[in-house]
Amino acid sequence: MPTVVPIVFSLIGRLGVAAVLIAVPVAPPIQAHVHAASPPGTTCPVLPADNIWNTDISTLPVNSHSAAWLSSTGATGGTLLHPDFGGPPYGIPFNVVTSSHPTANFTFQYWRESDPTVPTQQPQGPYPYGTDLLVEGPTDSHMLSIVSDTCRLYETWATNYNGPQTAGSGAIFDLNSNALRTDGWTSADAAGLPIFPGLVRLDEVQAGAINHAVRFTVQQTDTSHLWPARHDAGSASNPSLPPMGARFRLKAGFDISSFNAQAQVVLTAFKHYGMIVADNGSNWFFTGTMDSGWNNAPYTTMVSQLKTVPASAFEAVDESSLMVDPNSGQAAQPGPSCTAASLVPASAAPQPAGVGIAFTASATVCPGPQFRYWLLPPGGTWAMQRDYGAAGWTWNTIGLAAGTYEVGVWARQAGSANTYDAYGITTFALGVDNCISAGLSPSVAPPQASGATVTFTPSSTGCSAPQYQFWLQGPSGGWAVKQAYGVGATWGWNTTGLAAGNYQVGVWAKQAGSSSSYDSFFVTSYWISPAAGCVASGLSASAASPQTVGATLTFTPQQNGCTHQFKFWILPPGGSWQVVQAYGVGATWTWNTSGYAAGTYEVGVWEGSSSTPSYYESYAITSYALGVATCSSTTLSGPPPPQATGTAIALNATSTRCGGAQYEFWVQPPGGSWSIRQAYGGAAWTWNTSGSAPGTYLVGVWARQLGSTSSYDSYFIRTYQLS
Repeated sequence: MPTVVPIVFSLIGRLGVAAVLIAVPVAPPIQAHVHAASPPGTTCPVLPADNIWNTDISTLPVNSHSAAWLSSTGATGGTLLHPDFGGPPYGIPFNVVTSSHPTANFTFQYWRESDPTVPTQQPQGPYPYGTDLLVEGPTDSHMLSIVSDTCRLYETWATNYNGPQTAGSGAIFDLNSNALRTDGWTSADAAGLPIFPGLVRLDEVQAGAINHAVRFTVQQTDTSHLWPARHDAGSASNPSLPPMGARFRLKAGFDISSFNAQAQVVLTAFKHYGMIVADNGSNWFFTGTMDSGWNNAPYTTMVSQLKTVPASAFEAVDESSLMVDPNSGQAAQPGPSCTAASLVPASAAPQPAGVGIAFTASATVCPGPQFRYWLLPPGGTWAMQRDYGAAGWTWNTIGLAAGTYEVGVWARQAGSANTYDAYGITTFALGVDNCISAGLSPSVAPPQASGATVTFTPSSTGCSAPQYQFWLQGPSGGWAVKQAYGVGATWGWNTTGLAAGNYQVGVWAKQAGSSSSYDSFFVTSYWISPAAGCVASGLSASAASPQTVGATLTFTPQQNGCTHQFKFWILPPGGSWQVVQAYGVGATWTWNTSGYAAGTYEVGVWEGSSSTPSYYESYAITSYALGVATCSSTTLSGPPPPQATGTAIALNATSTRCGGAQYEFWVQPPGGSWSIRQAYGGAAWTWNTSGSAPGTYLVGVWARQLGSTSSYDSYFIRTYQLS
């Protein structure tokens, strides 16, 4: 699998390639989720508990742009935090009213992005309004009002900038909803987000906990925005500038022990919930409510101490893994780690190159798994195909070379800081999907009178999507195509008007999309009455095709009315027909395949016309493959982890394409090496975990065709947790 840290390389016994065995990180303990405090004087939530504002981001990975964003905002140049709030007139006031409070419609400068929507510019609303409502001082002039009985939040900026009932824009939020504004819309904040949920409030500091992110400003932002932001107001397209919605947290190692208890409440919130870039303004100014209580001890000390915190003590985080829906503020919440991962293709291997192959991943225990897909081409290196996201992924195989690929999936609980919790790997073969045998069955046995309709149904092995072409040869004529490839999977032969005699019916089989004339074929005789004679309708082998080179096979003609002698023929790959058993030797032929090359052979039988035949009366031909039946994919099933140590865990392996698969089972304990637990044999193995230490194990299975001398044809590896 792809390189992660820490990493150990180990050979899986006789495995011909290095398998990367990854130390599975231990998931952080799950924290009970807490709610942001209701606005004073209400029972309203400040957005749902699982909203991104209210989600702990202390375990999220650091954003790859963190250093650049810190530098561009002055953090590395000595800039300190600035608490932009206090007693009047500092800070942003908020109002709590009821639905009976007087309202007004506003004329908005940015009316197209204001609530409620209107087709043309006109007064919009209603919004709570009156001289009793507090408005921020003459800077941004925000007015925030919460209607306590509907739990609606109304926010405007540049309030009354052009006279009463005017504002820059207006936004209405349902505090019970995760809905975001239309993407591209502003709000009373440049990021298109609500302001109130990001304010430091006196009542929360007094209660000892701030359980939400805090709003802050920077001078310059990029001309883009990150979820959950909906709007941007950047001055330049520059990835070194933070976009609206960028989230920062105080580093976990920053020592807050010297700060007073009230400052520690704020700094603890910065470690767990962080701050969100919400507007352009002075660098590292974070916002709180306007409240005269801030002017009293110990809050004056708190404000002074917060001004000493260096912005360099922060880091930007990547919260993309928390996004459930780009149009929702809902965030995936921390949960238990995934204990196992697996993936299943919608189409069985092998498949021809050029098709789209849909994979679906699954994981156990974790309630909100996300998946990252990887691919290892033959002779190549692992490459990520899709970053963490939904369970489904479609592999576009256009232009890929034939061979056996390894497909891997990482799984982790959404919101986890782990590189992964669990993973699974499987093999998948492309372009090796030729049909290795073919057969043909009539709906009614011969002989049949002229005029009958006989339906022939073909069959094949080895190919996942076979196509068939049907041929016919009359008693004294040549071969002719009766139904081309792709027309249908059966052929109805209307014998009306045909002369009596022995007809040869043939079928070619090939994998759909193949450029070959055929992969394998089958020929049978069919007698049209009257005067039915010998009909050799097929040739059966003592073991199904394919078999490994060295196997001994007995072929027996399938016949009706044949009382004379048989002659057996063989056509090797790229060779010419040769007699392998003459008339009179026996009614069956035993083929010792030792020394024969791997490939697809044609085996034929003639039935002589008399007791001392000089020609045949009927014949049959079939394809038979040697040494080409590799297992093209393997899976492993069993009870889902975790399982308690001491449990006997029954596992079952399956594979595709190989006619007689054998399986070898392997286990790697935590911190240990791979070892064989059951040598090549059957598909079932019971893992006795008595005495095994708790931890995450790797369980693998090798598959190969019965009789193969290869170490393996395909394999599957998964993580398995013992508790």
